[in-house]
Amino acid sequence: MTETSAQSVTTDTVAKPRFDLQQHVTDTIIKQLEAGTVPWLKPWKDDHADFRIPKNAVTGNSYRGVNILLLWGASHVWQYPSNEWASLKQWNSKKESIRPKESGQMIVFAKKDQKEVDGEMKEVTYLRYSYVFNRCQLASYKPEEQPPVEQPPLVEKIAVAEDFVANTFADIQHRKGGACYSPKSDKIFMPPMDSFIETKECSASENYYSTLFHELTHWTGHAKRLDRQIKKQIRRPRLCRRRTDRRTRCRLPHCGIRHHLTGEERPRQLYCALAESAERQ
Repeated sequence: MTETSAQSVTTDTVAKPRFDLQQHVTDTIIKQLEAGTVPWLKPWKDDHADFRIPKNAVTGNSYRGVNILLLWGASHVWQYPSNEWASLKQWNSKKESIRPKESGQMIVFAKKDQKEVDGEMKEVTYLRYSYVFNRCQLASYKPEEQPPVEQPPLVEKIAVAEDFVANTFADIQHRKGGACYSPKSDKIFMPPMDSFIETKECSASENYYSTLFHELTHWTGHAKRLDRQIKKQIRRPRLCRRRTDRRTRCRLPHCGIRHHLTGEERPRQLYCALAESAERQ
């Protein structure tokens, strides 16, 4: 065997790192929580499927356990109005196809098998994964047009807050979807004002303005203003979120707005604590 061949054999036989499925699922959910993807905490309503339990479009069965969180997160990120999911094979069985360049969402399931342990055959459970696609990813999918429902607006404009926002000269655009600030376009995107709802802690008006002020705090960090090095903050989302919430909390009382910003921390801290506890066991 030549030296080159020996090197080739050695390279090819190097073991690849084993894919840790449990850690991947944990990291995915924590990442969604870090990014604020917590659909049960958003103070506005929309046409998307965040609150509905995901179900299989072929069997009609509801997904369970951690798969609910995974599919909720995907629906929230990609703004899917449908809560129906199925594997590629299942969609094909219904003569449906997936649009090009669409990616599936990972789900997990347990599979039992027989394995020899200490000379005895015992039943063991393995964690496996597969991918499913939302109905909105089908080539045949067309959004259903919902007739507009006229409702009295719940948000009342607060003059002091409106004056403050106007004096920032920020570019604020209202459209369907979540609330966010885009450093690239230097724009703030907000859900329509009339989509905000009243929650246990706050009125619809307070929820609207507290959300807007939160995004305005991100807006102040642009290089043209305070230059808070947003890219570094994105790599440290926990620290960025805590600082942003403190800055927002300081401004709200001046406009007569109250808002409990700590509520969204509870599920994230709980999940992180459980994940760290599982690692130690």
